[in-house]
Order: sequence, then C-alpha cells, then structure tokens
Amino acid sequence: MITEEQILNGRKAVDAYRAAHSKLYEQGWHKCIPEKHTPLLNTMLVDLKKQGFNSLDEFFAASELLNIQELGFASKRDFETKVKEGSTTHIEINSETGEEIEVIKLPPGGRELLNKLNGMWK
Repeated sequence: MITEEQILNGRKAVDAYRAAHSKLYEQGWHKCIPEKHTPLLNTMLVDLKKQGFNSLDEFFAASELLNIQELGFASKRDFETKVKEGSTTHIEINSETGEEIEVIKLPPGGRELLNKLNGMWK
C-alpha cells in the first residue's frame, strides 16, 4: 500500500523534473533539447519507481486521491458523489459527430469542490 510519505516524495520528484524541464526550455527550443530532456524524464521515473509507483498515471492517481482525502473524503467515489449532489443533466448532440453527449450542470457547491481540488497539487 502506498503511503502519504511516498506520495509526497513522488511530488518532490515531479516538482524537480518540472523545474529542470522549465530551465531546459528557458532559452527556447533548440536541437539538443530532446537528448537533454530524456535523462530528466528518466530520473523522475526512477525516483517514482523508488517510491513504489510503476507509472506516472499510477502516481498521479495516488496524488489525486491524497488531495481528495485532504478535502475530507474517504474515496474518489465519495468526492464525485458530493460534487454531483444536486446536479442536473441533459443530452446534447455533438454537431460534428452527431453523437449524444451527457451534459452535467453542477450546483455551486459542486463547482466549488472541483475548484478546490483543481487548485491543489497537480
């Protein structure tokens, strides 16, 4: 089972990658960027693996769940249920594909929860 400490250490690895990536692109794209970028990415992936994550998707899912728990919810399902509480739905037709799309209109409280989650570490 992944611990909060592992997630926080994973966040440090991702933050370090993001800082190095930004520094690499400070002066714009140039021919050597791809060969300089790969080691940065590999370092982050190794650091995440050391924390028990097998992929970026696995790490980001665990990190999102920690954010949800910090908002006071036991699970992603509990969070999504609360966000959608009092919502309304209707069907629209996609003008390009003709496919039906379910549109969910969230109440102010649901939007506020989503905004809080989106404002947390990503």
